[in-house]
Amino acid sequence: MSSIPVGSEFTSVRESKGLEINQVSQLLKIKPQKIIALEQDLYEGCALNLYDIGYINSYATLLNIDPQVIQNKLSLRGFKIQHTTSAPKKQNRKKHYYKIIALVLLFIAIYYIDKSPASYSYTEPSQHIAKPFGYSEN
Repeated sequence: MSSIPVGSEFTSVRESKGLEINQVSQLLKIKPQKIIALEQDLYEGCALNLYDIGYINSYATLLNIDPQVIQNKLSLRGFKIQHTTSAPKKQNRKKHYYKIIALVLLFIAIYYIDKSPASYSYTEPSQHIAKPFGYSEN
């Protein structure tokens, strides 16, 4: 493994531009602790996840460093760059849509079955006709 100090490069370029860690944090909307971790090459594990890559790319772009060069240096140091996609999430959304559609159709079917004439008991229409006041059937 090559020992290319990516974090030191971030620090030296940031300092040469006269930027403080808090300024970088505000510009990138990244916590100062994360900026410090990037400058000290403190990454969790050997695999860099999508968030880490995003932070590195944003920081490199802010400092006018080519993000691909930084990623290549990290790869040479033995870090695995994990490029994940959001395709599985979209598939899960489709499954949820199908479930929702099935439930809506089920409720509609239950509603119409409940309203069908077969579910009512038959009564004579004369029992429901209003009688005038004082009328009696003797």
